[in-house]
Amino acid sequence: MDGLRLDGAKHLIEDAQVQQNSDATHQWYQAFRTFYKQVNPQALTVGEMFGDPSSVVASYSAGDQLDLGFDFTLATTFLNGARAGRASDVAKALDADVRAFKPAQFATFLSNHDQNRVMSQLAGKLDKARVAAALLLTAPGVPFIYYGEEIGMVGLGADDEKRTPMQWTAQANAGFTTGSPWELVNPDYVKGRNVADETADPASLLATYRALIQARNQHAALRVGDLYLAQTQATSVLASLRVSQAETVLVLINLGPDPVTGVKLTLAAGPLKNRYHALPILGAAPGADLAANGPGGFDDYQPTPTLPGYGVLIYQLQPAQ
Repeated sequence: MDGLRLDGAKHLIEDAQVQQNSDATHQWYQAFRTFYKQVNPQALTVGEMFGDPSSVVASYSAGDQLDLGFDFTLATTFLNGARAGRASDVAKALDADVRAFKPAQFATFLSNHDQNRVMSQLAGKLDKARVAAALLLTAPGVPFIYYGEEIGMVGLGADDEKRTPMQWTAQANAGFTTGSPWELVNPDYVKGRNVADETADPASLLATYRALIQARNQHAALRVGDLYLAQTQATSVLASLRVSQAETVLVLINLGPDPVTGVKLTLAAGPLKNRYHALPILGAAPGADLAANGPGGFDDYQPTPTLPGYGVLIYQLQPAQ
């Protein structure tokens, strides 16, 4: 067994009127960690503790209990940002998380089996689902994807409507079973919302997820890099610098439908030195060279003339020789 997801983890042991986050619950997880790490040092536990990230969730993942805790606040903020096309609240939530948690000790996600599916929350808007995926997969933390979100499955209301069978093909029962599924398959699987059809479409949501996952797998900075949030005059643009020992990556996400021309980025202080070439990881063309300022950040850096509506650009900043 590689690990466990612990449901309702803060309710494990009640103590009189204390029905959540009791001292006994924390003590049990401390002993549990000692046990499962002896069995398998690489085993992973992730807890579902709905509550304030800094005061509740972080208290379980400080290094002596669970490995990760799901951050519901950040998930809601990701979707609200994608829905409204505003980046400021996303930036604030990310900044709060990197301050509250030990590095990468929180689990990021967009929705789960108890919540309305992402595509339903975003009113079926494919471009909004794309930027939500970009927020998830370029952020710090450990990302989790609820099955079917990567192809835009829909579902809202009752639990069974959010847990319909995975849609693999356009064949009978979406290729999920040759028998009778416990829950009926959502009928939109015959209209292209299935893995086989989206695999064949380079413009599909699945293709977006795969490209982002590939970029994260290939670039350590996107997985474990420190986060530096740049300032910009464009309210729809989230600009972040991810910095690991091996590399530096710049991420630009336009959460709005309109192109942004002449976007300029400023980072008051950071880890940069001298000049960099901006080489594309995700995006068609190289960006403009970047010159670091004295404190290791940059001033009025314009990486690209225009950032398209709902555009996602990821650059590797390679030191110039």
